[in-house]
Amino acid sequence: KEISEALEAYSFELYPLRGEYMQKTVKVAFKNDMTIYDASYVALALAKKTLLYTADEKLLEKVANPNLAKHIRDFVL
Repeated sequence: KEISEALEAYSFELYPLRGEYMQKTVKVAFKNDMTIYDASYVALALAKKTLLYTADEKLLEKVANPNLAKHIRDFVL
C-alpha cells in the first residue's frame, strides 16, 4: 500500500497508445525492426522532443541515433 501511494504522489502521466502516437509507434517499429513495446518508448521520445534513456542495449543498437536514445549510464544531472 505504501509503495502504491508513493507512486501516486509522483503523478506519472499516462499515454494511451492511440491516434498519432499509435501511428508513429507502428512506423518506428517497422522501420527499426523492433517490438511495439520498444517502439512506443521511441515514438514517445520523438513526440515529446526529448532523449530516451534506457539500459536496453538491443534497443540502443536498433535506434542507433545518439540524438534520440542514450544509455542510462550516460545520464547526468
